[in-house]
Amino acid sequence: MNNVLGIGTDIVYIPRIVGLLKRHHVTGDYRRLVRVTNKFMTSTEQERFFKLLQKTDSVDSNEQLINYTAGVWATKESLLKALSGYIAPWELPPCTNHIF
Repeated sequence: MNNVLGIGTDIVYIPRIVGLLKRHHVTGDYRRLVRVTNKFMTSTEQERFFKLLQKTDSVDSNEQLINYTAGVWATKESLLKALSGYIAPWELPPCTNHIF
């Protein structure tokens, strides 16, 4: 195991986030979005996410929501990349790339 703490970075393709939100958003019914956000957001992050979601009916025009979601995703991915050389692979959370 490598004990060097690395630097992680992640670039998020915004249209992919928009597509994810549009696919799983049903006005007034957030069950599908809860299932998706449970995979990579804490309850505090989800609370902010749903507050931003309630500002408009259209997810693709809600720039704050899109940027927030992309930022949370990129932050967590970059941390996992940075820590992957330091933390044993079996102690890392499962990969969630399949949701996109």
